[in-house]
Amino acid sequence: MSQLAYHWEALRKQRVIDRKSEALKRMAEKQALEEARRAEAAAKEESERQKRESSRQKMLKEQVKDKDWSSLKKTNEERNSSSKKTYHYRQGHRTLKIEV
Repeated sequence: MSQLAYHWEALRKQRVIDRKSEALKRMAEKQALEEARRAEAAAKEESERQKRESSRQKMLKEQVKDKDWSSLKKTNEERNSSSKKTYHYRQGHRTLKIEV
C-alpha cells in the first residue's frame, strides 16, 4: 500500500509543478504582450510628437516668411515718436499724468 500512496503523492506533486510552470509561462507571455503594447504606444506617441513638431516648425516658417518687416526698417526716432509714454505720479490723493 505504501508504494501506491507514494505513486499518488508523486503524481500530485508533479501536477502542482506543472500548474506552477504553466502559470509562470502565462505570466511571462502576459508581460511580453504588455511590454509590446507599451512599446507600440510609445512609438505612436513619438511619431505624433514629431508630426506636431514638424507642423509647428512649418507654421513658424510661414509666419516668419509672411511677416511685415517694414517696421524694423524704421529708425529709433520714428518708432519712439509714434508711441508716447505716459508716466503717472501719485501725490497724496492726486495722480499726475505726464506724457513724454
